[in-house]
Amino acid sequence: EPHYIGRRAMMNLNVAALLLLSCGRVGGTQCESNLPSSDVDHATVFLQMDNQLSHHAAAFVEPRSQPLAPQFAQLTAGRVLQNSSETRVETSNLIFVRIPKTASTTGCGVSRRIAAHHGLNGVFDRRGWPSKTAVLDPRLVTWVPEPVVFADHGVLEPEHFTESASPVADLLEAAVYPDRLPSMAAIRALQLPTFLWTVVRDPAKRAMSNLYFAFRGRESLMNTATKVAFLQTFHPNVMFRYTRPTAEATLDDLFSTYGLVGVLERFDESLVVLAATLKVPLSDMLYLPSKEDGCKNEENLTIIGHPSMDEEPQVVQDLLNSKFRPENQLDYQLLDRANQTLSNKIAQMKLKPAINTFKDLLARAQKDCDVPGQEHDPIASLSKCYYSDNGCNYECFDKYDAESRASCTWCD
Repeated sequence: EPHYIGRRAMMNLNVAALLLLSCGRVGGTQCESNLPSSDVDHATVFLQMDNQLSHHAAAFVEPRSQPLAPQFAQLTAGRVLQNSSETRVETSNLIFVRIPKTASTTGCGVSRRIAAHHGLNGVFDRRGWPSKTAVLDPRLVTWVPEPVVFADHGVLEPEHFTESASPVADLLEAAVYPDRLPSMAAIRALQLPTFLWTVVRDPAKRAMSNLYFAFRGRESLMNTATKVAFLQTFHPNVMFRYTRPTAEATLDDLFSTYGLVGVLERFDESLVVLAATLKVPLSDMLYLPSKEDGCKNEENLTIIGHPSMDEEPQVVQDLLNSKFRPENQLDYQLLDRANQTLSNKIAQMKLKPAINTFKDLLARAQKDCDVPGQEHDPIASLSKCYYSDNGCNYECFDKYDAESRASCTWCD
């Protein structure tokens, strides 16, 4: 089904490189005649990619002119939950807004693990959703009753994510699917309350991670010129635009919408805050690191580590510290606010002892539940996972549930 690309096959610069450098799959020799000559460097190729790809991208991300279903105005029973005093996970929908390259696979696995332990539906479905009236194009959706977990890519405000940019931005960031989930309009149509959470990270590190992911399997195309060209054509403030509830939303609006905005650089602390907010045991937060260097990913490609930021070419570092930073100021403000809010919650909820407990529990569980053989085969083929590579080897982690629940001070 070419309209529905499951593994980001059309959602990264890898495809941009293929379309521009070979173009055989989409246009053959006719397409090749529109490409730069072979002596043009990769920087020029990538600076030209938006114009070259817009036509092809439109076939996958079509602007939707029709209005959302009028029933949304009346179906507003689904409140958005922000604080622990009103959150009961067993009777709430749980939505993880999955920003690419922010430990989002791990976040999906944790979300599905919570859901599996507390009776939510959609644990084993890629995109489970309860209301047919809330979906413009249902062919990716599995219909399940509320309460539901949704842990897959998709922005909250899909109609204006790209704004003035080309449709390529949607493809690169896995942002807008034909079903438009998990949009705020669809969330408001739900009957039960909804808890939203997400994870953000340093914008420059996320951009570079996205670049290296795009070139997976074709690392020979990577050089300083392509890195610079990618950053020069990078669509700014992706994390803010991915998570905002409306096109006019401020940071205050964003943080009043989410129960938790976690931070990748403080991932385990974020999970402890999530557990305390949802009143679930720390064992619900257990995970195996995903997409580690040397392991096979879900596409059966070996994951190759990339340089740290201070090992990048100086011209790349200079660009990230100069032009890139002011262009992405909303994402930096989002990260700063997330760090501040996370620290405040840890202090207010007195969670430092719980963080230490979780780190000890996680270390023991990860050692016990490690999955050997990942250098040869994807983890999903070696262990039971909730969906794809989300929440793998969960049965092993379940052994820690009784211990964790017995010591849980906030659990119902």
